[in-house]
Amino acid sequence: HAVTNPIIEINGDRATGHWHVLNGGMAQGKATWSLNGYEDEYVRTADGWRFKRVRVNLGPRSLQEGGWGQAIPKA
Repeated sequence: HAVTNPIIEINGDRATGHWHVLNGGMAQGKATWSLNGYEDEYVRTADGWRFKRVRVNLGPRSLQEGGWGQAIPKA
């Protein structure tokens, strides 16, 4: 998956993060794409920043026409 467009807001020893996620995967034996999001909470500890909570917001999913590993047609 590709994680993009971070928005991270820091408030003292706490922070939040919002991310867009593009996933390629499989569902019921078929190749798929899905658009999702992460909503994270972070906390600063003596060992550095750590995840407190990660929430995945599931978005739309569509089939990858022809599946994965298909040859790219020559122009």
